[in-house]
Amino acid sequence: MTGADRNDEGYRALWATVIYQAINDIDSHTERRPAIDWVFSDRTDVGSMRWICDMLDLDYGKLLNLSMTREGRSKILKKEVVTMRMRREREIDNE
Repeated sequence: MTGADRNDEGYRALWATVIYQAINDIDSHTERRPAIDWVFSDRTDVGSMRWICDMLDLDYGKLLNLSMTREGRSKILKKEVVTMRMRREREIDNE
């Protein structure tokens, strides 16, 4: 793995954490409204949910659907959805 790859992995982990925190905040009493507004926003600019999903090559629609239910959010909070793609990429890079 090159230095550039390691740097990219850090950025990807950071953006995955942003999604993770927003989903976690949906179940929070104090941060619920801002988190819902951000997750379900139609924005596509840098830092938006759509942009992060595109950058991480995640299925935005699937993540959005999972975000609508407590069970779906639980799956995300276990990082099953967000980290699955990143693990696959690491496996491909190591081949």
